[in-house]
Amino acid sequence: MFGTHWSALRDLLPAYQRIITVSVGNGRNTSFWHDTWLVDGPLALKMPALYSHFNGRLNSVHDIMALGVHNLLQQRLSTQASGELQQLTNLLGDVILENVPDLRTSFYQDGDAKLLSSVIYRASTRADQPCPSFKFVWRHFAPPRVKFFARLLTKNRINCRAALVIKNILQDATCEICHQGHETADHIFSGCSFTRGFWARIGWNPDDIAPVSELWLTQPPPRIHADIANPTILLCCWEI
Repeated sequence: MFGTHWSALRDLLPAYQRIITVSVGNGRNTSFWHDTWLVDGPLALKMPALYSHFNGRLNSVHDIMALGVHNLLQQRLSTQASGELQQLTNLLGDVILENVPDLRTSFYQDGDAKLLSSVIYRASTRADQPCPSFKFVWRHFAPPRVKFFARLLTKNRINCRAALVIKNILQDATCEICHQGHETADHIFSGCSFTRGFWARIGWNPDDIAPVSELWLTQPPPRIHADIANPTILLCCWEI
């Protein structure tokens, strides 16, 4: 209904939420579980067991606090979820919503909310040595949404089934396409039989695809010029 542009924006949202901190005012435009507003990260990641017991459709801080998070959870909580609920209750005791808009800030943007690439570069260096993945992730012509995706991918932070099992959101990590292994990031992009067929079809030896944590070390086929190898492999991973 909304086309590819809406899908691209939706896929970019988790990356955006990872680099944005919200100072909550009325809480109407802040995601209770997925924005960073109460602790140093999204509550869905900090309290995965409790989030897996959440069965409400409400999303904003305002709506969930108005109804009460207790009323939006499954009746029977695991021991871990019960402990996380107590922690969350203590944290919410200090939250007072006000009749002002929520304020979003990021270390990676200026006053006009424009991305500061120089800051990202400095954050990606260690002891004045460039981060090995920096050029692979940022220095090419791929769209910004693909670059953010590449950042998450090389940090092995995409929500594959194996990661969701660790967060107690899913019970089974088996790949739903090939049923031949756990759906890790490496399995998705180089191990699954479907993916290997994709790489072979475009003339890329699947065995030449490096692990996602070192994806920039992937050797391109002779017919792909070195200058376009990085965006090519990232665009292919994005489409997969």
